Amino acid sequence: MAKLTRALSLALALGASLAAVPAVAEAPRIGTTAVSKNEVNGALGAQRRQLKIGDGIFQNEAITTGRESQAQMLFLDQTVLTIGPESRVILDKAVFDPQRRTGEVSLRAVSGAFRFVSGSSPSEKYTITTPKGTIGIRGTIVEFSLRNNLLTLILHSGAATYCASPASCLTLTQPGTFITSDGVRYSRPQRLSSVGCGAGNCSEVDPSRPSVGSLVQSTPGAGPPPSPLVTPNFRGLRQQHHGGR
Repeated sequence: MAKLTRALSLALALGASLAAVPAVAEAPRIGTTAVSKNEVNGALGAQRRQLKIGDGIFQNEAITTGRESQAQMLFLDQTVLTIGPESRVILDKAVFDPQRRTGEVSLRAVSGAFRFVSGSSPSEKYTITTPKGTIGIRGTIVEFSLRNNLLTLILHSGAATYCASPASCLTLTQPGTFITSDGVRYSRPQRLSSVGCGAGNCSEVDPSRPSVGSLVQSTPGAGPPPSPLVTPNFRGLRQQHHGGR
């Protein structure tokens, strides 16, 4: 009888524990793993899994990559997020109504390197939160990295607004420009080929803010650190996972 009581107690405790953890299948599916190279893992609550090509991704899931690893996530609105090695991002929200063409995507990038290509949602509905500020996407292709306590944001297409705080924002509108920020101070936009903040010599920083040049460790004239990301094959990804839409 004592053994039966203990067994029942353990079963009840295990059941309560499992009930407290939402199953992956119960969370809203927000996209698909389009590329998974080497160590790519997802975590939702207490559940951990290795992500393979074709696996669904879910709201509030944390995605992490290991060394020499990379992933690409394709969201419901055809947004593509490329995740570089040793990176971590939390998929806060991604909803899309294809009939009304309305949607919203919000992410929390914790560390690492990323490329973000916006999809079919309204341009003002994309938000990326980082430990160094918030990035608002406006129909855009951007790359950004979080290394050495710095955020580097590169604009490839469209426009992107960086805010260190709600009252301190800067907008990139010229493709091929970048800024660097430590979360308080940030540079003026500079060309990728410039000897500027990304190259360790912030001669063009906002004059109202202290220079962040001493915080950047790069070779003068080199621009920001080379990207560890591979440009996604957008047409191939969309044809494979969304029937070419």
